[in-house]
Amino acid sequence: MEDKKPYKPINCSYYDHLEIFAMRKTLVAIKLKGEEDNEVLITSRITNLKAIDGEEFMYLEDGSVHRLDLLISINPAS
Repeated sequence: MEDKKPYKPINCSYYDHLEIFAMRKTLVAIKLKGEEDNEVLITSRITNLKAIDGEEFMYLEDGSVHRLDLLISINPAS
């Protein structure tokens, strides 16, 4: 949650998909922008979605928290 770049809200329908993954406890493969704009791949379950001070965050089963505007892609893990 230390990223200082201005937050860019994500598309509402994309947010709806994240909520469905969380409700269904779907194991997902998440590709995110990491530090220095490298790509990071995480496989986990979404446990919660929250808005804090105008920014939206995704909480994962592994305890990590990620800003939603850093998402590149998210799909059910196979």
